[in-house]
Amino acid sequence: MIVVITCARCGVQSPTGTKFCPNCGASLAQGGLQAPVRKHVVILFVDIVGSTGLGESIDPEALRASLARYFDAVSKVVWKYGGTVEKFIGDAVMAVFGVPATREDDATRAVQAATEIHAAVKELSARMQARLGQSLRVRIGVNQGEVFVTHQPDGQFSVTGDAVNVAARLQAAAQPDETYVGDTVAALVGQGVSLEFIGPMTHKGKTEPQQVFKVTDGDGRHGVLRRTRFAGREIELADLAAIADRSARLGQGWFVTYVGEPGIGKNRLVSHFLEGRDGLRVLRGTAQPLATDGSYGPLAKLLTAIDDDWPAVVEGMFDERTATAIVRRLKSATARSEETTSIDDIVWAVRKLLAQLAVAGPIAVVWKDIEWASEEMLDLIEGLVAPLRIYPVLTICTTRPELFERRPMWGGGQQSRVEPVDALSADELREMATERMPELERVSQESGRSVEMSLRALIRRSDGNPQVFQVLLDCMCDGDELPVSVHTLFEATLDRLTPMERAFCEVGSVLGREFYAEAVEPVRTADPDPDYDGNEVAGRLRLLNILELGDQDSSGFTRYQFAQSMLMETAYRTQARQVRSERHVRAADWCAAHADQLERSQRGAIAGHLRQAYDELARVSADTASIDALRERAASAGYEAAEELDLRGEPRAREAYLALFELFSDGDLRLHDIAHRAFMRTRHHDMADVEEVVARTDRKLADLPSWLVHREAMLLVGRLQSGATPAADGIDAATELIDAAREFPDLLGLQIDVGWPRALAFGIAGQMTEGLGDIGILARRAEEYGDRPVARLLTFARVEFGMWSDEPVSLVLQDVDEALDSGGAQRERVLSLLPLRVWLRAMRGDRGGATEDWERVVELSSGPDYIARETDRWAMALYSFGEPTAAAEALAQQLPLLTPIVQQDNEMWIVRLWLRAGDADAAFAAFEGDLQAPTLDDDGYHPGLRDGVVAQLLALRGNADLARERIRQAHLLVDTISMPITIAELAVDEAVVEAILGDEAASLDAAGRAERAYRRKGASAMADNVERWMSSAATLVQEGQHADTDV
Repeated sequence: MIVVITCARCGVQSPTGTKFCPNCGASLAQGGLQAPVRKHVVILFVDIVGSTGLGESIDPEALRASLARYFDAVSKVVWKYGGTVEKFIGDAVMAVFGVPATREDDATRAVQAATEIHAAVKELSARMQARLGQSLRVRIGVNQGEVFVTHQPDGQFSVTGDAVNVAARLQAAAQPDETYVGDTVAALVGQGVSLEFIGPMTHKGKTEPQQVFKVTDGDGRHGVLRRTRFAGREIELADLAAIADRSARLGQGWFVTYVGEPGIGKNRLVSHFLEGRDGLRVLRGTAQPLATDGSYGPLAKLLTAIDDDWPAVVEGMFDERTATAIVRRLKSATARSEETTSIDDIVWAVRKLLAQLAVAGPIAVVWKDIEWASEEMLDLIEGLVAPLRIYPVLTICTTRPELFERRPMWGGGQQSRVEPVDALSADELREMATERMPELERVSQESGRSVEMSLRALIRRSDGNPQVFQVLLDCMCDGDELPVSVHTLFEATLDRLTPMERAFCEVGSVLGREFYAEAVEPVRTADPDPDYDGNEVAGRLRLLNILELGDQDSSGFTRYQFAQSMLMETAYRTQARQVRSERHVRAADWCAAHADQLERSQRGAIAGHLRQAYDELARVSADTASIDALRERAASAGYEAAEELDLRGEPRAREAYLALFELFSDGDLRLHDIAHRAFMRTRHHDMADVEEVVARTDRKLADLPSWLVHREAMLLVGRLQSGATPAADGIDAATELIDAAREFPDLLGLQIDVGWPRALAFGIAGQMTEGLGDIGILARRAEEYGDRPVARLLTFARVEFGMWSDEPVSLVLQDVDEALDSGGAQRERVLSLLPLRVWLRAMRGDRGGATEDWERVVELSSGPDYIARETDRWAMALYSFGEPTAAAEALAQQLPLLTPIVQQDNEMWIVRLWLRAGDADAAFAAFEGDLQAPTLDDDGYHPGLRDGVVAQLLALRGNADLARERIRQAHLLVDTISMPITIAELAVDEAVVEAILGDEAASLDAAGRAERAYRRKGASAMADNVERWMSSAATLVQEGQHADTDV
């Protein structure tokens, strides 16, 4: 006995194991419940016009019988075109195309169904008018969009979503006997359906208008569809041209099959070739999904391409007997008669017809999309190959790879070729976009992105698929979301998979473009099968070209990747948000459990999964306890991941911290620490960046007293860095903030941030020793709080402050070595610290170590600009070695590559170095400016530098009073700072001035102060050089005064 299962929708019985009803397409219950999914579908709404009047004028029993016939007629049409009747609402019918299986032509099917429904209702109306004296008219709306599909155990399903409401609004707006369709449906049906543009229409309850079209009679829509330029395929076109030439020249029949993924451009390749081919008659037949146009539907289209009245054409080409035999067989094949025929008879008839047509000249027979062709149609095409080899008939087939699962040996044999159609290159995709560049430039300008960035994004997402690229390009140029045609393309691919294969793709999409097969089962379900490793299913998906084997690593797991990113995105999008959330949580758990086996840190992956899980759950769930618990997990993991980025010095650490704000409730004091971390990763000289952190926190902490103190500290740093607040005022303001923060000892981030502006202000004021003291306090706090990123940042700050403070060179060197150890993996840190160590080692007389470090700096250099910026360190090393001439020449060589503000400091240092070398002529030649002009506060020179240098030149010119005045002015600046090196250099300048002017006692006093300052710093080599500089001063005196020198 055969066991059957009955469809709950239409009552048709099918063998047990059948997944979908062969009559209506409804899902057949097999004892399990299908998971809800999100899908793009086409909704068709039919409603009777004037139903209230019918109820008033017709007997209820008669009306019920008439409506039953109406419902039956509409349902049959819907089922005929592959749709499913979702529900009856009063006298309205709602049908869905795309459930249970998505087809790429669902929109066309729905519109064709609407047209046939009008015809069926018209026929019903005529009978109703004759019997009851009343007519029946309907109006129809067709819309496309994303819906949420839920399945019931009995095979029933329901769809919900805005697309359903809009379809009903379109139906209500249509006139009797009319069908209105939305813009997305219009875009999907293309030129194949005649449409009349109605205009924009704002439906009830909507704010944005929809472009609405009316289905009309005709040969297609007026206007030209937007299409991108054909690009690439030069090799394929040349090959096909050579085959076509040979076929025409030698009278040979060739059989060529082009194979490629959906959207790869196989049909466009063939069309482009044929459009440019003169003297070639082209006949086309296209297969439809599920062979809804009959077993020989493509043949019927090909015959119509010969002539609408092709039987008459056949009768004119052959004698009566032959013509009759051909017509009878072909009419039977194309369902125009009920006469019995066979595949051999049909092959004979088609071969006779094509051979006769080829007598007049070469022809091309194109069978498109034969992966959808029936077995009978495929038998016909294969049966024609051999007999047509002796005629100039070029047969071209296009198909997807799925065909070879049914026909592994397809396309083999003599004068036959199977050619893959591969992805386009990036340059070819760019060429496709050439004619759309003005639109792309406009959209890119509006979005703030460069055209190049937009193009790169499109190329990356398209995976070389021209159809996907074109749709994405259209989307970007129109400023719209990803068009539905791309969604439905890949939804159909997923629908063709087995449940396990689809689940594998869904879980893989949760894990990412690349993922481990062994992770799929633990992420798919909370109760995984320990013996299932996923590789068997992955292998099948590889054969389907859905997955590719990825680059393997040392984890011991097998890595796969999606062959097309769009399929991955579709697999992800079609899952219910609740399901996605659960799978993201399990993915995070899997990453955590296997972190030791995986090559890279999993903190970022764990944080990403948990954040996505929270976002998905928060959008659909009313379980606040679960949402809060997941939010806490996401916040904790996100903080750890951001800290890891911070420790690596990655710029996106700041954004990672800022992204955490959304995971905390208003008033949560932990936001002080988040704001602190984001602030310390902010460019403090950019006030806008500082204000962004403040604004984000303002929205969360509002007027909390602790935050008012914290925000003022952050803003004060920005004002100090931008120069809006003077250093002295900054020191006072920061001290007040430090006092105010004592009320909040437990807010660790606050305690660090209120101390930073005072340290900064000390540094700007030149009070480096005081600043170094504050930096030490902050560093101890950071260590105490476990704030590792900020502790590391303060290590670098200690080096910068220590370099110019009273801190001995030996201790600063220790700080540099510690900083290099903590940030040694970061080339940027090495390149900033090594030049400092060059000078520090030189100051202690370690010529070998300094030279070795400088050679490494040059080796690691990021380019000439970097070397130019850091040459001042090497010049100071040479100066420390007692070689001022070499130092001056090194600086002079790099001047053209420096910024103006750095140039003027280095130019002044070059003059100073020539003076240290005892070369007055070189010093005057290097000096640019007016010796008489005073140094202004905003000139931008290092404190005391210009005045000290100018004073020596003035002394050489014999202007003693002005020379000593310049020294006095320099002391006013330098004496307020705690920078021993600067103090020592000014003291040397003063000693040289006094030596030139003949005051030996004053010169010796100044020289002694210089030596003591150097030794206090621990710069023994520089202290030893003081005597040498004084010898150079004697040389300057012997050269005489340069009173007449042009400056």
